[in-house]
Amino acid sequence: MPIYGDKVEVVLAGTPFYVESGGQVSDMGVIAKYSEQGGEPIWGIDVMDVRRPLPGIIVHVGEVSVGEPKVNDDCWRWSITIGGWTSCAIIR
Repeated sequence: MPIYGDKVEVVLAGTPFYVESGGQVSDMGVIAKYSEQGGEPIWGIDVMDVRRPLPGIIVHVGEVSVGEPKVNDDCWRWSITIGGWTSCAIIR
């Protein structure tokens, strides 16, 4: 199980992050899991790169910043915050 400071790759079928393409760099941000009550995250991963090695597979490359992420954790409770120009496009 990864712990604080470990480098990780999170593989998902989809993402709100912009994936590197055509010379445009990918978004950076955070993937975090919160309890149903909210508050501080149970675990978090600082995402530094997002890649699409094959159609339908998106790899989020990052480092564990809080807690201990687990394989097959409840994805529906994840909170994703993105930076850069893509987040501005979402706000508009």
